[in-house]
Amino acid sequence: MKPEYKIIIPALILTVLIITAGCTENPKKTKPEGENSGMEDNSILLFVTIPPQKEMAEAVGGDYVTVKTLVPPGADPHSYEPSPGTLQEMSVADACAIVGSGLETEKNWLDKITGLNPDLKIINCSSGVKFIRSDEDADNKEGYTDPHIWLSVSNGKIMTENIKEGLIEIKPELRAEFESQTQDYLSRLDTLNSEIADKLKERRGEYILVYHPAWRYFAEEYGLNTIAIEKDGKEPTPAGIKSVIDQAEEYNINTVLISPQFNRKSAEVIAEETGSRVMTVDPLKEDYIENLRNTAEVFSEA
Repeated sequence: MKPEYKIIIPALILTVLIITAGCTENPKKTKPEGENSGMEDNSILLFVTIPPQKEMAEAVGGDYVTVKTLVPPGADPHSYEPSPGTLQEMSVADACAIVGSGLETEKNWLDKITGLNPDLKIINCSSGVKFIRSDEDADNKEGYTDPHIWLSVSNGKIMTENIKEGLIEIKPELRAEFESQTQDYLSRLDTLNSEIADKLKERRGEYILVYHPAWRYFAEEYGLNTIAIEKDGKEPTPAGIKSVIDQAEEYNINTVLISPQFNRKSAEVIAEETGSRVMTVDPLKEDYIENLRNTAEVFSEA
């Protein structure tokens, strides 16, 4: 597709949606049909940016909230563009819980989405999170921070609390329910944190080789270090591959961790050169607690 068409088509989609919304007397009363068509009129329609947030939001909101994701499972939140159907649903949503850490999909689309739905409440899940400076492009982006905040259990607790506060603002009469359900979920996260800390305690100070630099929050929470193959969102150069191979040999690394959203070719080259195996960890799975539990298992074996 020619570049100019790639610019024009999203603009046309937005124009059509804006015209459609403008011709509707009260679009907030018309929830989208489909899997959620049976939800009660007073149910909160909440969008979250990525699948891991869905479990948090459903745990907090319970039966009072219907949760949908902007970026579907398997898609890359650094480059994903929402479909016209998703934009139409968001035009009648009550709220959107963004990660708020600088993911490209949010930066590129949030203003357009709020243009379609000026009443959309934005819940910033990153409020109160202590960011880690990214090493992806540290030379060129002063103050550039790692956006993958959800991959720390501690940050997951903060994100959950932020969702709770946002839902209470929408439905203050449900404060007690939201607070109780939040405490139940936070207790599960505390249990998870203890499990992971115990599993990885013998690995403290060691290095883990990953393809995409998504795992620093997780690693640093448990005293581990990561070496990323991908730099600045790009495939490594031959010199970059050699540097990673040298580091893998220096730190006796025998496993390369990849994510299903990214090309595994470079990881396989490095694995072959170092005699390492390739294992998969997914930073974007919907079942947040179980996924981090499984990730800890992989890290313990890497």
